[in-house]
Amino acid sequence: MNDHELLIKIYEDMQGVKTQVHSVDIRLTGMEGRLSSMEGQLSNVQERLSNVEGRLTGVEGRLSGMEERLTGVEGQLSGMEERLTGVEGRLSGVEERLSNVEEQLAEVQEDTKITRTAVNTILDWAEDPSIQTTPLFKKAK
Repeated sequence: MNDHELLIKIYEDMQGVKTQVHSVDIRLTGMEGRLSSMEGQLSNVQERLSNVEGRLTGVEGRLSGMEERLTGVEGQLSGMEERLTGVEGRLSGVEERLSNVEEQLAEVQEDTKITRTAVNTILDWAEDPSIQTTPLFKKAK
């Protein structure tokens, strides 16, 4: 092989390499475009994440405030439970006293019936003409 043939062979091989380089260049250009598009999308995602973080920070602040208020409410409920326990104790005492009063009232009612019967018997005697001519009292009904 002489120099001229060798140069032609190198030239032909270089044409193949040139075609391959051009193909790689086209693919790299396409990749650059896609990479640029992805960078834009990544920017949008980062912006949205930043917005979400801001909103989450606001939510965390509100939750913290709610927790503080719930702690206060729990304290109030604890105090109310203690007072309710005291009220229940007093109510138990009142119920016991009411039961005693009811028993005493039943006794008074029975005593009243006995007394009424006795008074009516006395009035019957007082009205008896053999004992007295003029009635002194009227009977209770």
